[in-house]
Amino acid sequence: MPLLSIIIVNFNDSDIAIVSLKKSLAILDQYLNDQYEIILIDNCSTDDSLHNLRHLPCQYRQVKIYSSGYNGGFGYGCNYGARHAESDLFWFLNHDAWITEISSLKSLFTLMEKKSTGAVGTLVFTQEGLLTPQAGGTLSFKYVLGSSFRVGSVYRGLPIKYREIVDFLLCKSKTFSTYRSSLHSPSTSSYEHVTAVGGASFLIRKDVYCEVDGFDENFFLYDEDGDLCLRLNKAGYSNYLFNPIAVHTINHSSTSKINKFLLKRIKLKSRHLFVKKHFDGFERFCLHVISNLTWWAL
Repeated sequence: MPLLSIIIVNFNDSDIAIVSLKKSLAILDQYLNDQYEIILIDNCSTDDSLHNLRHLPCQYRQVKIYSSGYNGGFGYGCNYGARHAESDLFWFLNHDAWITEISSLKSLFTLMEKKSTGAVGTLVFTQEGLLTPQAGGTLSFKYVLGSSFRVGSVYRGLPIKYREIVDFLLCKSKTFSTYRSSLHSPSTSSYEHVTAVGGASFLIRKDVYCEVDGFDENFFLYDEDGDLCLRLNKAGYSNYLFNPIAVHTINHSSTSKINKFLLKRIKLKSRHLFVKKHFDGFERFCLHVISNLTWWAL
C-alpha cells in the first residue's frame, strides 16, 4: 500500500495539469521512490482533457486516471478521488500546482500521526516566489466580513511600500495580523496551529477525512476548504501549516474559463451556504446582506 495518495482534480485544463504533474513526479521519485500514487480525476471536462490524460499511466505507473462522469464541483471531484485512493494519507493538490520541497517528509508524517491532527497545509508560492495566503484566514465574523469586501485581494495588489503603511495602521488588529503574516516569511518553527488551510495544497488522514464526510458537495466552488476546516475544528481536530513543505503554482484557475456572471452566482451561492452553516443571528443576517451587495459590485 502506498504511503501517500496525491489527489488532483482537473477540469478543461489538461495541458497545465500535465506540466505540473511531471514537475511533481520528478521530486516525488527522489524521496518516495514508488511509495506513492497520484489519483488524477478529470471532472467531466468538456474539452479533450480526458483524451490527453489517458496516456499518463503508461508513462508513469504511479499515476491513475479516473473520470468522475459528472461535474459536481471541486469538492465532488476530491471526494471521488478519495474513494479511489489506496493510502491512509491524502494530499489534495491543485491541478496547476507542483511540489517543490519535501525533504522534511519524516517530520510531516510524524505530525500527521498525532490523533488530534486534522488538515495540514503546506506553503504555497506563486511562480514569482511570493507566498499566497494559505493559512491566513481565522474565519471569524470579522474575517469573513472583510473577505466579502475583497480586502485580501486589494491588499495583495498593493505595492510593497503601501502594504507597509497598511501594516502599520492595522498592526493591532488580530484578524488582520494573522492574514498579513501568511504573506510574509514563514515562521521559524516547523509547523504552527491555524484555524484553516487553503484547498490548494493540504494533507489529511483518511480516517479523519471520512469521519467528517470529506468535502461538502453542496459547495460547487469556493469556501469548501474553509467549511471542511471548521468542521474539523468542531470535531476536535487541530489544523496546521507545515512550513518545510512547499509547492508552487501558476494560479491558472479553471474558473477563468467560466462566464463571469455565472462565476459570481457560484461564489455567492457558496458564501451563502458557508454563512448559513457556521453563523447565527445577527452575524448570519449581516454577512448574507453584505455578500449579496458586494459580490455583484466587486
